Amino acid sequence: MAKMNMLNNRVVLKVKSSLLKKNNWNLTLTDKLIKRENMETMLASSQLIRFIDMINGISRESKENEINNLKEEIKSLNQEKNLKSNRELLKEKRQQLKEAQSVKDLISIEFESKADFNCARSAKTHVTINGIEFVRLLGTTGGVKKNTVFFVNKEIHKELNNKINNGVSKDFKIVPAKMEAYRALSASSSTPVRMPRIMVIKDAEVKIKENVQVLSGRVWKDLDRKNYLYSKKAKELTDEEKAEKKMIEDYENQFDLNDVDDYEIVKNPCDGSCMVSPEFAKLLGEDLGLDYIPGGFNTRFAYVKGMIYTFDFVQFAEEVNGASSDNEEKYLVEDFWGNKQDVRNIDVILTENQFKLAKAYDSVEQYLEECNKNGWEFSIPKVLPKKLEKTRNMNYQFLQSYDLTDEDIKNLLQDEIDYLKGVIYNSYEESVLFLKGNVPIDERTLRKEDATYVKALMINRKMHDDMYIRNKITNLLRKRINDAKKGSVIVRGNYQLISGDLYGLCQSMFGLEITGILGKDEYYSNEWISQGVEEVVSFRAPMSIHSNICKMKMTKSEEAKKWFKYMTTAFVINMWGTDMERLNGADYDGDAVISTNNEVLLNKWRNEKCVVCEQTAIAKTTINEARLAQANLNGFGNNVGSITNVCTSMYDVLARCEKGSKEYNEMIYRITSMQGYQQDCIDSVKGIRARQVPKHWKELEACSELQCTDEEREFNKRICANKKPYFFQYNYSEIRRDCKKEEEKKTIKCWLEQLMSPQDFKAKENKTPEEELYLEELEEVPVSKAESIMNRICWYLEKETKKIKLESKNCQFDNSILMSDTQVSPKTKKEVIDTFNTLKKEYVKINSQYAKEDKENKLKLRVSFMENLKAELEETCSNIDMIVNTLVEHCYKKNDSNISLIYELYGNTLINNLLKNSNYEINTFRACEENEEPTFTFLHNDYICETVTIDKEYNRIEK
Repeated sequence: MAKMNMLNNRVVLKVKSSLLKKNNWNLTLTDKLIKRENMETMLASSQLIRFIDMINGISRESKENEINNLKEEIKSLNQEKNLKSNRELLKEKRQQLKEAQSVKDLISIEFESKADFNCARSAKTHVTINGIEFVRLLGTTGGVKKNTVFFVNKEIHKELNNKINNGVSKDFKIVPAKMEAYRALSASSSTPVRMPRIMVIKDAEVKIKENVQVLSGRVWKDLDRKNYLYSKKAKELTDEEKAEKKMIEDYENQFDLNDVDDYEIVKNPCDGSCMVSPEFAKLLGEDLGLDYIPGGFNTRFAYVKGMIYTFDFVQFAEEVNGASSDNEEKYLVEDFWGNKQDVRNIDVILTENQFKLAKAYDSVEQYLEECNKNGWEFSIPKVLPKKLEKTRNMNYQFLQSYDLTDEDIKNLLQDEIDYLKGVIYNSYEESVLFLKGNVPIDERTLRKEDATYVKALMINRKMHDDMYIRNKITNLLRKRINDAKKGSVIVRGNYQLISGDLYGLCQSMFGLEITGILGKDEYYSNEWISQGVEEVVSFRAPMSIHSNICKMKMTKSEEAKKWFKYMTTAFVINMWGTDMERLNGADYDGDAVISTNNEVLLNKWRNEKCVVCEQTAIAKTTINEARLAQANLNGFGNNVGSITNVCTSMYDVLARCEKGSKEYNEMIYRITSMQGYQQDCIDSVKGIRARQVPKHWKELEACSELQCTDEEREFNKRICANKKPYFFQYNYSEIRRDCKKEEEKKTIKCWLEQLMSPQDFKAKENKTPEEELYLEELEEVPVSKAESIMNRICWYLEKETKKIKLESKNCQFDNSILMSDTQVSPKTKKEVIDTFNTLKKEYVKINSQYAKEDKENKLKLRVSFMENLKAELEETCSNIDMIVNTLVEHCYKKNDSNISLIYELYGNTLINNLLKNSNYEINTFRACEENEEPTFTFLHNDYICETVTIDKEYNRIEK
């Protein structure tokens, strides 16, 4: 997505329920406790946070100015040469910034049990922190999956709740889980923009018929018997009744899979997408600080979520509907409530699907009046980028269903191997693009870059000889190689947000026959069409089966190019196919696909029937606090990732089965069923009952407990997906550790029993039957070594990357380009070095603690340590230039591994020194224009390398 102007992040406390419960739900926080428990978490600005400021009498503009001014003051104080006089002031300003960013009326509670959640909501419990009582506010879709819910200061709860509800009547009926999800849109990261003139229209509707496979949840037929068993308490059930109840649960947790010809699908062909006028899109781009007219915007407003794509609906009214100054009736459209609206007076058109609670209001005027009264701001979370990348990384979900030969795998991975070798053995330019991504680099890129070592490399090519930077690149390459082994391999392709055919939506809006501009099997992507590509395959995560992969042919229609001319980086899908069903229930509200014209993936694509997942509708009801809270509880712990992992393990089992066998057919059924489990899990936050993957599909112990014949029990054991595939070692460090431990144990055992290594024993000829059995035991590992596609890809990459030497060669590097001309006395040098060496020992101890923490906590611990280290050094010497010169000279002379500390602590000073010593000249890589000879080519992109001069604010100076 494009980088746009955004509001400042804010700090909210995140507290674990166990800590609250331990303190009888009345917790007094100190700075020490907050640091120890890593409670502070950064949240992007959202309507929810802006509402809280509003209630507290704080305007958005004043809050932003306060934070920005404090940041500038701190930056200015940090850049002063002599820190001694302003150390206390700097400390004071940092504390003021922390206070300014803090949102004290909002907390996030991570519940470690459902009982804790119920207790926190109980009338007897008063969740109190630092004397403020907090009550449940809402749970976001992502937060609920992690058992996390927002609580708010009770004093402002009612007013805040009223603003979020935006005048919706208590008598309005809706599925509680959906209402909670729509309320939670207020907590989405977003940037406010100017208010558009809005119209809401009814959704378009078309019907298609396709030959499909229908996946429908099983329902026990004997309802009377089922109701009888479920009405009894557990202790009242006999052993036979318990077994019968378990059998019903197992049955209803599974799906029926049936082929259905001419299956009718009623489609909303623009589900989640609608339109913004080109004129208003230009203004929004200006509000967001962009230098182009975006082709589309993701939106947030009261109960509004979806994409608005730049489309000239006034032009449509005139050219297609016949509107003109002589026929002004043709500009009129009937909105959702049956009122006539003139499209010339409209900036943004929304559909009823985007405006989730359109039925709760009598008119758009009433809705906007409520929004204005409650302080809602029309906001944008993300926009379409100006340009797309030329290459993209795949993932294992996209590749695991393919049937590839060894030659196919070699060809598929050629770009990846060339890429890795190029970065290691080739040029400075390729090293920069490896770190920054395959995109043009200029002074704006430098301005936005946070990593000091990347910035330094971009400025001066001599930094390519710095061993610290070379080691950084080497370490990242090791990670890149491991990522490739788990399926993150490069292909020529891009990532695009998808849209429905808006031409067809305009036809519906003006009461015309709906044909769309794209016919069946036609798609529009300016990116691919401009490259002359005729066909691509597209993927969307999460996915499980091969029919989730869509093959898409680019349209040759000039009319499509005309009407979609603003949507240069969007992918438009026709309204007559089953693409949304194939893409695992995708819609157009911000979903995206990865598409590629990779020859192997195109040629080996199989045209399999679309799988349609049928779900039972949930009853609507009026909304109250208890029902919304229950919706949170129902969504706790629903993790689609674990379901996807089980599916991947099933592909390893499938690889061991003979095609057409009973085992093979059963595995195909189970793998296909995983799409149903995935969609249930995803939609559980909207109230759908999420079926659970049967335990005997993934646990051997559960197979033994099945109520069936011995033969059936053994059959289920043979196809149980109880082991992770071999390549998952590179996905999960704990699996890799388990494998290493197991190998070490077997090596020791083999030496003790055979007096030889496992490798020698495996190579031994004429083994006895006992030795053959021992060999089987020796080869048994915690992961599956079945010849599945992903394991074979992993093994090929292991073999090929072993040939790549990752050791960094020693180069002559003049570290003086990182230093200023400030002189340092021997005494000061010694004091700074002694302080640094003392603190390094503490750094080693703290580093060992990082391994026990999650990623977020690691970052907080490191930041805290760095602040202390910086303060200690500046206590020793008050001149930053002296500190930096001393540490650069000392660490580079010793080839100290802690050079990274200088980059982290004094990055700005290093960069300023480097720029000055480089005469403020930097290296830029721009995209090669037509008929230009490229300086170099990297992953299908041609670049021109140029040297430009900038000023201290990183603005280009034209010569």
